[in-house]
Amino acid sequence: MVSQHVRLWHADGFLRSKPLNFCYSHPLHPDFIKGSIISRLTYLPNALSLSRVGWALALAMSISHDLWTLALVLYLAAVITDMVDGPVARHLDIDSAWGGLLDHGSDAFFVIVGLTALSLHLEVTLILPVLIGLAFLQYVFDSGAHLGEHLIASQLGRYNGIAYFALIGLMLGAEGLPMLEPIKGPMIIVYWLLSLSTLLSIFDRWRGRTKLRKLNS
Repeated sequence: MVSQHVRLWHADGFLRSKPLNFCYSHPLHPDFIKGSIISRLTYLPNALSLSRVGWALALAMSISHDLWTLALVLYLAAVITDMVDGPVARHLDIDSAWGGLLDHGSDAFFVIVGLTALSLHLEVTLILPVLIGLAFLQYVFDSGAHLGEHLIASQLGRYNGIAYFALIGLMLGAEGLPMLEPIKGPMIIVYWLLSLSTLLSIFDRWRGRTKLRKLNS
């Protein structure tokens, strides 16, 4: 252990010494190294979440240029980051309301941009990405996430969120993989069913919020 004594003048006029321990601040000490690594890893979950914004923009460009293999790779990258950012944050004990908002906001941005690009390519109405945007705004403000509160998801909202990602993957596969080409038609039906499900989710959250206000009034 590395230690020194520093002389301190006290009010009683006596000169005293106090040991200073520099052990844990030494650059090669294991605890110092561990703390340094963890302090750098604290940015990792948010970086993983934000990466989906980049993946979304690159995905839209790939779809517009019919680069389906690249689009599938970008989609898989987005799915992987979505699967790991939350567990990493919880493992490092740094999960927070703002981190959750960034995570879910990046998810919403990715599916909205991805489905918009696919809808334009397939010449399908943009109703689903528009409804997703409205549902997400309702989700944020209804939960109070804009005020620093944790997001509160409904059961239907959770299922819809998974289905949005799945739909993008299947639509990309139908365009880029010959074996999945026969599902193009059914995917349009799923698109409309998800639009209906999203609308129901919006209505269900609004109804629940209205009941809560009546009980509190």
